[in-house]
Order: sequence, then structure tokens, then C-alpha cells
Amino acid sequence: MKLFYGLWLMAFGFACSHDSASVLSQSDSPKGGATPHRDSSVQKVSSKEVAAESDDVLPKAQVRLNNPECLSLGPKIRLPHYDPQSQLMLIGFLKTCSRSDGSQGFLKGSSFTAMGFPCSQGHGRIEKRGGTENNPGLISFSLQNACPMKPATTSEAEQALRQSLEIPKDSHLVAFIPLSVDFWEFEHYPESDTGFTPEIYSPQALSKGWAKFTGPGEGFKVKLYGRENSWDRGRFLFRVLGDLLPDGRHQFRLQVRGAEALDTDELAKVKGRCEALRPNRSCDTIFD
Repeated sequence: MKLFYGLWLMAFGFACSHDSASVLSQSDSPKGGATPHRDSSVQKVSSKEVAAESDDVLPKAQVRLNNPECLSLGPKIRLPHYDPQSQLMLIGFLKTCSRSDGSQGFLKGSSFTAMGFPCSQGHGRIEKRGGTENNPGLISFSLQNACPMKPATTSEAEQALRQSLEIPKDSHLVAFIPLSVDFWEFEHYPESDTGFTPEIYSPQALSKGWAKFTGPGEGFKVKLYGRENSWDRGRFLFRVLGDLLPDGRHQFRLQVRGAEALDTDELAKVKGRCEALRPNRSCDTIFD
């Protein structure tokens, strides 16, 4: 009897295990062609792995080449760029990107900033000190930031740069900043100093230079050094070549002939000339 009961239990257990295996097999197989959730997860991971592997295998230049949103103004334009037609300095775009050739571009629709020059619209103040009205001992030309720039408005500056450099219409000028003059030099006279007010006081400049300024209207050729006048000192120190031209009897106008951002070597040379002045000036705050 016990032997018969044991054989019956073994047969019953075998049947149950067979049914369970059948049920498990049916639950693992897809129904109606649907993909199992487990296989779907494996497929997503595989896609990411393939994408990551593609990024590692493809050169970065090829990846950037397929980005139509990264634009350029042309191979000859390196920012910051002085545009002689508009007489403005295009500083840069707010959203930059790398192009296939390794050059820096800007994203489609990115805003940009530009720099103008004080007194380029005229109305610069001339002051005379010492001596007499016709024979002063010192004459100064104030290039303070509030002196009118040309063009007068941000919208006019944007239009001028867009026409000259073919900037896309969906990019807009968000900041039109005056150059903040920190150091100046006269090209044909010995005067140079820190600040935003060029001055002439040497006998040669006062006699010959001032006579040409008030007579035939020949200007004083100057080199101006400074940064963007904003809440940030900016990354660049600029050199501006210009002429101080008469604008009425007691005023002048700055005519810009060119401008550029100084590289490290040029900056060191100008700083050296500043440090040679006596008494000592605060050259470190300007050039560092």
C-alpha cells in the first residue's frame, strides 16, 4: 500500500512540473507578434552603444560638418573684426560653435555685440590751459565714453554691419558699446599717457601741429588703446588708429583709420612704453 501511494505521488509531481514549464514557456513567447519588454530594453541599449561607437569612430570634423546651424562670415573674417566700411568693430556672437575646418562659427539666430568709438560723430570737447587763447600751454581732446558715436543708434549700427558683412537677418545686435580709452599716443609727437584725454604740450606739437589743425584742418594722428566699456573688462585690448580732426571752432571729431585686437607680444610692447613714463602710471590695471 505504501509503495503504491509513493508511486502515485511521483506521477502527480511530474505532471505538475510539466504543466508549469508549459505555462512559463507560453508567458515568455510574444503574443500576436508583439516584441517582449525584455527584448525592447536590450534594443534601446544597443542603439545607444552604436551611437556612442559612431561618435568615437567618426572624426569630429565630419560630425561638425553635418551641423547646418553653425554659420560663418567667411574665412577672411576673424573675430573681433574691424569693418572699414561701417567703421565699427564686430566683437563676437553670443552663441559660438566649431566648424568642420576647426574655425569658430556662430549658431543660427545668435545675437552679436559691436563696439563703436567715442567722438566719431563729432562734438568732442577741446580744452586749452595756460598761456593765451592763441598760444596755449596745453591743449586736450576729451574722448570720454559719453561723446557721441557714429552711428548714433544700435539699430543703425546693426544695419550697417549687416549690409557690410552679410550677417543673417535672424541675428540681432544686442549691445553697441563705446571703446573705453585707457592709454594714448601721438604718432608724430612725443606725448603719450594713460587716461581718455590726449594732450599736446610739447613746443613742436603746439606750434606746428596746432597751426595745421586750426589752419588747413589737418588732424593729429593718434593711437588709442582700450577695451569695451561694459561691466566686464573684456578679453581683448584694442589699438585704434585715428585722426583728431577739427569739428567747429572748439570741438573735434575722431576719424578712425583702423582697429585691431592686440596679441600678447604687441600688448607687452605697449605696456613697456607705458611703464617707461615718469612718474609711474598704473599700467598693470590697463594691460593685465
